[in-house]
Amino acid sequence: MNNDNVLRKGSFTKSELSNALFGNHYVGEYSVYQKVSKSLGWILDACIEDGEMRKVGSQDDPLYEIKGKGIHYFTLTKEHLKNEEANKIIQQQQISIQKKMVWLTVFLVIGTFLSAIDKTEQIKTFMAGLISRLNSLIEIAVKIFT
Repeated sequence: MNNDNVLRKGSFTKSELSNALFGNHYVGEYSVYQKVSKSLGWILDACIEDGEMRKVGSQDDPLYEIKGKGIHYFTLTKEHLKNEEANKIIQQQQISIQKKMVWLTVFLVIGTFLSAIDKTEQIKTFMAGLISRLNSLIEIAVKIFT
């Protein structure tokens, strides 16, 4: 059953809805189909009680008409599902970006360590010079205070 068709006509029967759900054939046991059909009847009755639909006729397969409240609920639900799907896509994209950022960070850390290893001789020379200057400052301070 095409949702736009239901909105255009504004009415449907329970059998049309069942055929849309089951595709004109039973999947599995007939008792399962009967249970789902009974549940569908309860859902339609609840929609009638909520004022979303109205039942036209009292025959075996009555016609159900969607009222304004039902259309409003239907469009809100449809919009909510679209937004939920869009949010899932955004979340997947964010996860993908975060995974790429983790790998980039790992590669940067590895590169930094490799760069530091490459510069060890320069670091040793700098530290030796710094230590010798500190030693000379300590010697001067010891001579001044003693």
